[in-house]
Amino acid sequence: MKRRISVKQTSMALASAMLMATIAFQPAAAESSCKGLEKNPCGSKDQCHWVNGYTRKDGAEVSGHCRKTASSKGAKSESSSRSSDRKDSS
Repeated sequence: MKRRISVKQTSMALASAMLMATIAFQPAAAESSCKGLEKNPCGSKDQCHWVNGYTRKDGAEVSGHCRKTASSKGAKSESSSRSSDRKDSS
């Protein structure tokens, strides 16, 4: 005996599938407001800083780019303040 699927069940399954697909293809985090900026516009934003181009250990060239500045609570700001404390106390 064949089981009939109602229109309501079909539409609910389709809606669920569409919702799951929408959620699955969302970016993990919002795109940075610094991404893609040139050097001058990057420097004019408080939340961004410019990273000069460099060569990685593996020889790959990395071009200069704009990057989001770390939050003031980050370890980078703490370590830099600690290193300056060490220099002063020496």
